[in-house]
Amino acid sequence: QMAIPIGKMSTGTRRKVWLTAALVVGCATVLLDEPMNALDGNSSLYLRQRLNRAAMQRERCWIVASHVEPCQDVSVLNTLTLP
Repeated sequence: QMAIPIGKMSTGTRRKVWLTAALVVGCATVLLDEPMNALDGNSSLYLRQRLNRAAMQRERCWIVASHVEPCQDVSVLNTLTLP
């Protein structure tokens, strides 16, 4: 096994590590700020699908801040649009 410090990973790989931690840890609320940035297409698709499942199952409160168009197809129960 390879042990690579997170600081030496690519931006996309670091993002995957932190998103995985957010999905695994049993927090009641998860805040994701621009979660699609630096992700490849497959990882972005997986994250959108996982967020959709989480929203439908109401596993926890997900707060997602995003300006990236692909994130806008995630199912939401409530939205807040800021000027």
